[in-house]
Amino acid sequence: MKQTRKILALLCMAALLLCLSACGLSDVPLVKAALELSQFDSFRAEPELAFDVQVQVPDYDASLDLNAATSGHIDLVKDPTRLMADLHFQLVEGEEQHLLAYAESGSEVTDIWYSLDEGETWEHTTLEKAEDSEVETESDPSPSLSGILDFGKSLGESFQDFVKVGTEDVKASPADRYDASLSMKAIAADPEARASFYADLAESLHLDAADVEALIDLDNLEDVPLSLWLDQESGRLVKAEMDLGPFLNSFLGSGLVNALIAEQLDLEGFDMEIHVAQTRLSVTLSQFNELDPADFTPPVA
Repeated sequence: MKQTRKILALLCMAALLLCLSACGLSDVPLVKAALELSQFDSFRAEPELAFDVQVQVPDYDASLDLNAATSGHIDLVKDPTRLMADLHFQLVEGEEQHLLAYAESGSEVTDIWYSLDEGETWEHTTLEKAEDSEVETESDPSPSLSGILDFGKSLGESFQDFVKVGTEDVKASPADRYDASLSMKAIAADPEARASFYADLAESLHLDAADVEALIDLDNLEDVPLSLWLDQESGRLVKAEMDLGPFLNSFLGSGLVNALIAEQLDLEGFDMEIHVAQTRLSVTLSQFNELDPADFTPPVA
């Protein structure tokens, strides 16, 4: 049980890092002008992830509904980079998990402390910095966290044509909303982007790129809509949201998942139907330069 809880906590930390990476948003032209987080000494990020997935295995007359949600906040300060997280996970069948975490980045490793029992006890682990990348990754990840982040970055470069669609309040402050979408057909039409998509996905899944390309037709994948909110007064990016439902439905219907399961479990002709009713990811940013670095100290184990 202790090992299972540790794995859960590490997965939560990986999800946390993925939320902050925002699928390569820093490479989008509009975001690049607004999301200059490096100029801030501190800020708060509030990730929210909600998904609702139905799984059916006809051959075994089995079905399963998966519902989960994440909420909470992540505070970050620089010099050195330190992070405190307070996240709540609503898991399958109503189970809840509260994650407290503290991370401190060093020149070679990042130290991470996490607690799954309201801070009564703390576990400690480290993430080593990859030799050929500035992205920190677990020493033996599977799949590679740096590979996932790089994959998200390559996707982010394909977002374009943002259109202002209105004004909404974010944290009680007016913000202009811009919508765009990641065009899978545009990626398919660009030989370099197409090759990068298959290569990065294959690497993250430890598969051959040719096998992935044989199972997934980019022309049949749905686009990924993205919305950004820029604060009217400061021009800062204060919120980003992605709806992955349509894309995941088309992706999961490609046969890749069934092929992976069949290979891992040695089940020839395995057939599983997956429908994603909802998968929404959003990150809200606030409290720029308002956090006190003195509050960021390692927990007492």
